[in-house]
Amino acid sequence: MADGLGADLYEITPEQPYTAEDLDYGNYESRSSVEMNDPSARPAISDSVENMEQYDVVLIGYPICWGEAPRIMGTFIESYDFRGKL
Repeated sequence: MADGLGADLYEITPEQPYTAEDLDYGNYESRSSVEMNDPSARPAISDSVENMEQYDVVLIGYPICWGEAPRIMGTFIESYDFRGKL
């Protein structure tokens, strides 16, 4: 989508990378399962968007593995002021 729109692309990456074991949704004790079962979980992001204020439109995409956004998306959205953006 970024290519088609000629848009900048930013990848949200966790400060602590996920291992295959972390992503084992069949294991209720895996990191991702624990995060998803805690609505207040906000995994840290490794970096930030430079000059977020310069953007008028922000498109956010993410995988849906538990029928909802990964908790790191909450971290991202709560890290910026989206008022006035589309």
